[in-house]
Amino acid sequence: MAKQILELTVSKVIQERGDTKTFHIEWAAGTEYTFKTGQFITVYLPEEPQTKRAYSLSSCALDRGYFEITVKRAGYFGEKLNEVIKEGSKLVVIPPVGKFNLPDDQTLDLVMVAGGSGVTPFRGFFRDLTYRKLPTHGTILYSVRTPDEIIFEDEFRALEKQNPNLHFKVTCTRATPEKAYQGMPYDATPLGLCVSRVLPRVSRGRATLGCSTESLWDSSFRA
Repeated sequence: MAKQILELTVSKVIQERGDTKTFHIEWAAGTEYTFKTGQFITVYLPEEPQTKRAYSLSSCALDRGYFEITVKRAGYFGEKLNEVIKEGSKLVVIPPVGKFNLPDDQTLDLVMVAGGSGVTPFRGFFRDLTYRKLPTHGTILYSVRTPDEIIFEDEFRALEKQNPNLHFKVTCTRATPEKAYQGMPYDATPLGLCVSRVLPRVSRGRATLGCSTESLWDSSFRA
């Protein structure tokens, strides 16, 4: 079956922390999508079809009736979306694809490593695990420069309380007395050390997922 490429409406624009926004994209009436949490959509502006970008969904497959993508104001397209997309704007959407998904084996412990806006698909993972009440244990190890760059912190903390199998751990690499972070015991710890502390506690088998720069991933697992 051919992909259903549709012009959809952005019904909400949510300013996240820092220079990042979440775009809530409503499905067309009568349209249903079958996809997996963690997949990505490709979007472009109706007036600029030659410029397309793929973004991981920050919503999950159980969030019906809409997609959400969370976009940092960086690069030509990221800057343009943050600048021009308002409530009521249109985006052309190519349906979800991709293999960055939750493992089929629900007994695996998940360790999710992210830097900056790379945390966005893991919000979908946390939602999915909570909505379906799966036995999977999941830990996000998240690195940002300063506390005011922590994306989705309030929701991650709420999901932690709702689902005791989930943990959200943050390290701030450039925290200062003026921008201190007291949210986690790892507030000033390098991400690699966080990884080395968490992994020995995982005893049921592990799936490690990364959404970060190659240098951050490499440094995390060399620690």
